[in-house]
Amino acid sequence: MALLEIREVSRYFNAEPVLEGVNLSLERGERFGLVGVNGSGKTTLCRLILGTDDPDGGTVTLATGTRVGYLPQDPGFNLQHSVLDEAREVLGDMHRLAAEFEAASEAIGEAGLSEAELEARLAHQARLLTELEARGGFDFEQRLLATLGALGFGPAELDQPVATLSGGEKSRLALAKILSAGCDLLLLDEPTNHLDIQMTEWVEAFLRGFPGGVIVVSHDRWFLDNCVQAIAELEQTELTLYRFGPEDAKLPPPDDPEFAAELDGRHYGAYTHYLRVKADRRAAEWKAYTAQSRELKRQEEWIRWKLSLRRGRHVREAESRQKRLDKIDRVARPADDLPVVKLHFEPRLRGPNDVATLERCGFGYPGFAPLFGGLDLQVRRLERVGIIGPNGCGKSTLLRLLRGELTPTSGRAWMGATADVAFYHQEHADLISDQTPVEALRAVAPQLPLPQVRGYLARFLFFGDDVFRPLRTFSGGERARLALARLIIRRPNVLLLDEPTNHL
Repeated sequence: MALLEIREVSRYFNAEPVLEGVNLSLERGERFGLVGVNGSGKTTLCRLILGTDDPDGGTVTLATGTRVGYLPQDPGFNLQHSVLDEAREVLGDMHRLAAEFEAASEAIGEAGLSEAELEARLAHQARLLTELEARGGFDFEQRLLATLGALGFGPAELDQPVATLSGGEKSRLALAKILSAGCDLLLLDEPTNHLDIQMTEWVEAFLRGFPGGVIVVSHDRWFLDNCVQAIAELEQTELTLYRFGPEDAKLPPPDDPEFAAELDGRHYGAYTHYLRVKADRRAAEWKAYTAQSRELKRQEEWIRWKLSLRRGRHVREAESRQKRLDKIDRVARPADDLPVVKLHFEPRLRGPNDVATLERCGFGYPGFAPLFGGLDLQVRRLERVGIIGPNGCGKSTLLRLLRGELTPTSGRAWMGATADVAFYHQEHADLISDQTPVEALRAVAPQLPLPQVRGYLARFLFFGDDVFRPLRTFSGGERARLALARLIIRRPNVLLLDEPTNHL
């Protein structure tokens, strides 16, 4: 039996279809990339697989005993834990199995056992050993430490409180937990957010060697090319699977200049193959649709001409031709290109000439080594500055200092007197899960009437009843769009953006 079997699954929200007739089968050792525009149903499909949501039609079946590990876009933690204690939370079953195996091994050595009792105890020990080995063996503590190290948590960081971690560090901790949990099926939602190149390459290698099944939601094309074997695309409520095999990698270079630009020298893997096949299919669909539309139009003009003659023979010929025309299966019009977000930044007031200043600025959290010190920076009006550095070096902290949310432990940090600052939080902490998009937008622009609010939300691809849904039902990508909408509608003259492209 397949590890995962999805058959004719449908899911509706407020009578609107999100998924319709979805079919997918995943075997052990298979790795699928799940792609689609924000709001296409990727997170919904993951919830159906997890069993935290139920389909309105069809079935989702996991093989008996399948352990599923899920990496959500917004993982939760016990903030009182240290990094190591939080990571060890996933090893509870492994410790239990190891303890049971040890007890079973000791029970075998008891004196006076009958042959039947000994055989039963040996069988029990063998079952425990099989399960332990299926989940990686007895060295689970060492594997956890190795995974934490590969994702940036060395010995010095293991005792750090989770509460002091940045958003990127929390995401990496959640990923380390899932990869160390000994699961059969991994559902990973945007696992490469907050990973540097070296960490991403390590995760790619881990997934390529993973013996179970993998479904990964990602907008990282390189990552998908390097570690999955097929692309499952959700588009207009339907799922299409694009498999990639050894023969596909031998295809000649594409002639299409647009596709060549899309490829841009990348490794030809499953995602690039999906782009190529989809482009070919779309071109063939438009060709068939255009040819049939042209022929139908010609036939209809001939029928109208015959009817205009108003003679018996001509009318009968027209009616006969119309009957044949009515029996023709119409080629469906291919889907149009999807709408795009329309962004327009227009400050309400002119910004200061000296936008932001750092003078010998330093900061460190109590009880930990300073993150940085002696920073000098002058940002002038109309300048755009990118802040780069390894995870955990203090990039988000620096933005919080500029906002005035934190106070430097040395030196000074300030914004210009007329600076109207808008801050994009990488974890969207300013969004309230029970609010709707309309309420979230009115919270920062209370003067706008409802029709204008809905029109503005439509520019960010929030249409119809979606504007009245609670934010907890939206995907990370949809919340990212809403956060941008809230930021732009304020018309600030200074933007502080913390990982604005995550989920986009």
